[in-house]
Amino acid sequence: MSNDNMRAAVRRLLKRWGAATQMCRRKQEEIAEYNGLIDATYGLHAQKLTGMPHGGEVSNPTAITAERAEKLRDAYRRRIADITDDIANLMDFCAAIDSLLLDLPVDQYKVIDLRYRRFNTAKKPPWVRVARMAGVSEDHARRLERWAVDRLTEEIDIKTLT
Repeated sequence: MSNDNMRAAVRRLLKRWGAATQMCRRKQEEIAEYNGLIDATYGLHAQKLTGMPHGGEVSNPTAITAERAEKLRDAYRRRIADITDDIANLMDFCAAIDSLLLDLPVDQYKVIDLRYRRFNTAKKPPWVRVARMAGVSEDHARRLERWAVDRLTEEIDIKTLT
């Protein structure tokens, strides 16, 4: 892989790292929605036979509805488990990136943190704001980012982290 391709791959990883908090928040909201759907299905259940006379047996539509509700709950629980696994994998990924970033010089770390975590949602890189908050010129902020990315390309195994 060429240097430019390696830098681009590291920058994509840094963007993913920077967006991790937002992604986890969205996934937690999705889990809450599934829990709400599970709670909504608990009103549907089959009549329980206790041996006492209740005036009849379980009707087929009720049993079918209860069975469908249980299948829905199981599907929702499986989806919640998948989302929880996604969050755990994302947290492991972030921990790996964090450990690499801690080895960077402070000024490079600050620029990377501002660019990819704080201003990650910007369409175009907000170099003016990054530079101002880092206390350096815009050109120097770009150089610091590139030096940090170059250093990370030497340390990151792209295939392992993607």
